[in-house]
Amino acid sequence: MCLQRKRATTLHVSWSKHPRTPGRLLTAALCLSLEPLARAEEAAEPALPPKAGVSLSVTPARTGPWRMMLTNDGPAPVRILADARLLWFEVITAPEPPAPGKKPPKAQAFPRGKIPICRPPVELRPQYEFEQRALILKPGERYSEDFDPMLLCGAGQLMAGLKPGAVIYPHYGYPDPPNKPHLRKKSDKPELPPLPHVLDSIAEPRAVLPARSLEGPVLVLSSYQPPPETQPTEPIPEKPTEIFKEVDKKTTPTSPVDERAPRLVLKTIPFADAQARASASVTVTLRNDGLRPAILHFRNDNVSFTVVTPTGETVRCSQADMTRGAVRDFFETLAPGKERSVTVQLQEFCPGEIFDRPGVYHVQAFVDMHQSGDAFRLPALVTRTRADQAIRLRIRTGTLPYQTRPPAVYLPPPPSLSNPNPPSLSDPKNEE
Repeated sequence: MCLQRKRATTLHVSWSKHPRTPGRLLTAALCLSLEPLARAEEAAEPALPPKAGVSLSVTPARTGPWRMMLTNDGPAPVRILADARLLWFEVITAPEPPAPGKKPPKAQAFPRGKIPICRPPVELRPQYEFEQRALILKPGERYSEDFDPMLLCGAGQLMAGLKPGAVIYPHYGYPDPPNKPHLRKKSDKPELPPLPHVLDSIAEPRAVLPARSLEGPVLVLSSYQPPPETQPTEPIPEKPTEIFKEVDKKTTPTSPVDERAPRLVLKTIPFADAQARASASVTVTLRNDGLRPAILHFRNDNVSFTVVTPTGETVRCSQADMTRGAVRDFFETLAPGKERSVTVQLQEFCPGEIFDRPGVYHVQAFVDMHQSGDAFRLPALVTRTRADQAIRLRIRTGTLPYQTRPPAVYLPPPPSLSNPNPPSLSDPKNEE
């Protein structure tokens, strides 16, 4: 091969017009003299180390956070980047049930590499804290972290599709770079995976091969629910043999219930996404599901929230100190089946530092209508309504870091204090 390349180059440069036999002989001699050196260099190059035995497992839960686990099953200690924000999913959402009288849709085939991906945005991934998130796992040790799947999928259709029937291919790390053969150098030698690495050896020379990403077993979300725990029942004491005279008790008659009265229902969106606290907004909708119209006073200051932060802190947010006096023009009539919506900025209701940490927040909305309308001789409705579900809000950037503590090796609780496993959405048949 060296002879052919040198020959082509020599012919093109010097002997394109007047080829000379001595020049060709000189090129062949030079290649033959360099061939032992090339063979010695190839023999001196060490072979690549074996792959590290680090496995990834994701345990979904029906309610509450999911759990990620990295386990070192290999023979050598490794250094990993321990952060749930490095997770990403390939998701095939569950098909929607067909409408009555219509055929079910055909199954859609997705080749690997074309499956929709759930991955945190760039601003939410770890960028400058690689050294702070480094952790050394000895053989047999594990790292565990709980996370909300909305941290990865956001408020789009993929997050709404994480329901029974969905198929998830979990990955940890960085996707492979795009395949561009024209930019790569052709080489038959084995090479290390390109940077960055989420797993590497701590020995020199390397005892295990570094890894750019890890792949976990396939998950199929199912509607399986574990049976409730049965509490031991106390024995019923036997009745005494003595007979007591029953005393006539005067029962108070119950007042009839007006089934046609106005009935207010508060609706919110299940998921919301915001770049920062300044753009975090929520829309609440009040609907009259009754059969009679309702007179009410519904303004922005009637809305309040209970916020659970990513660190587990619960904060009550309202504009009670900024409540305005009721005005006759602000009372309105909500007909049966009609609704009224307001959009509020959360930073106007909650202290500014509440949404300074990126992550997933749980926001529960309330509406307190306390203006009775007696001053204007109006039979306004006075009630307190709670939203049927909490809003899961993802904040992508903030002044505080996402992680609150350095990574640590997972230590399972003692058997006497261990909690039962959380309800899982994964199919038990697939785990086998």
